[in-house]
Amino acid sequence: MRGSALGVRGAQALRECSGGRKGVAGPGPGTTPMKGDMGGMVMGAGKGGGASAARGDGVSLFDAIRPVVSGNAISDVRDGIYLEYGSDTMIECNTVLRGRYAIHSMYGKSVSVARNHFATNESGPVMMYGGPVSLEGNVIRDEQSPATGFGALFLDVGAVHLLRNVMVSNRIGLQIEGPLDDARPSIVELNTIALNQNGFGL
Repeated sequence: MRGSALGVRGAQALRECSGGRKGVAGPGPGTTPMKGDMGGMVMGAGKGGGASAARGDGVSLFDAIRPVVSGNAISDVRDGIYLEYGSDTMIECNTVLRGRYAIHSMYGKSVSVARNHFATNESGPVMMYGGPVSLEGNVIRDEQSPATGFGALFLDVGAVHLLRNVMVSNRIGLQIEGPLDDARPSIVELNTIALNQNGFGL
């Protein structure tokens, strides 16, 4: 199952198995540097990026209000969960393996990510713009792509709260960049960040 929701309220993706085309090639030549430093992160043109666009996303949400993505097993896709705009999103108890980004969020407001297992993707959650965003009780491991490889990345996201996550064996455990001139604090507490090539990038 690969699902999408555009502009809906209260959409739910629950207890599904979603698999992409394993035979489609992943990252290859032609990746270009992404705007900003982001620890040397590179990304291909457009949303397709590193992993081939032919794989598709596991779950795709556009401008969805109060969606719930819970209990899904997602593997071998482009982005495990892609969300753009929207608000009050709950992502909980999912497993995402062997994709590009476990979560790719653009301009999401009030996004909660709890008790998920993300492993062997190019990066774990990649959260860009918007906020607030909370990550609590997630296990994020073995995100080792030399181009990205973030356990979690926050780019210009306000009011980040990271609590009791385990981020191990990634290229960079946690990367936070910006936002400038945002009075909302980011809070990182009681996390296990270990055995990464670099623990923090700020």
